[in-house]
Formats: sequence, C-alpha cells, structure tokens
Amino acid sequence: MSDINQYRYLFAGVLTLVVFLLGIFVSGQLDDTRVSALENSIEKNNVDLQSTQMQLSYLRSENVQSCEVLRAGLQDIVSSYNKRLSSLQTYQDDSIFNEGEFKT
Repeated sequence: MSDINQYRYLFAGVLTLVVFLLGIFVSGQLDDTRVSALENSIEKNNVDLQSTQMQLSYLRSENVQSCEVLRAGLQDIVSSYNKRLSSLQTYQDDSIFNEGEFKT
C-alpha cells in the first residue's frame, strides 16, 4: 500500500513540475512576442519620422510655406510615440523574463 502512495506523490510532483515549466515557457514566449511587436512598431515609427524629415527638407529647399501640414504630421508622430511609450511601460511592468529587452 505504501508503494502506491509513493508513486502517487511522485506522479503529483512530476505533474506539478511539468505544469510549472510549461507556465514559464509560455510566459517567456509571450514576452518575446511583445518585444517583437514593439520593435516592429518602433521601426515603423522611425520610417515615418524619416519621411517627415525628408518632407521638411523638401519644403525648406523650395521655400514652401506649409507649417500646418508639418504641425499635423508631427503631432501624429508624437501621439504615436506616446501611445507606444504607454504600451512599453505596461509590457515592462508585466514582463518577467525580458526586462533588459524592454529597457533597451
């Protein structure tokens, strides 16, 4: 009878370990997915910023007066960066494994 109880405890211990390791693995995968999504989003914002800088250079070279267009574009970029910063701070607070990646 005691052999059966020992096997039950051993099985319960192994099952608990498997569930725990699975939870760690899934959490790590979610953190990696968040990092990847944020990197893609930041890259898109960098391209948008470079585009705006090129537009500004063009407008300066042709002496074109369109401050309102530039102001609206820059406000969109700043708004987008603010949203991304909020997401980044939320992800960083929720992150367990990739704290260094989020700080970078």
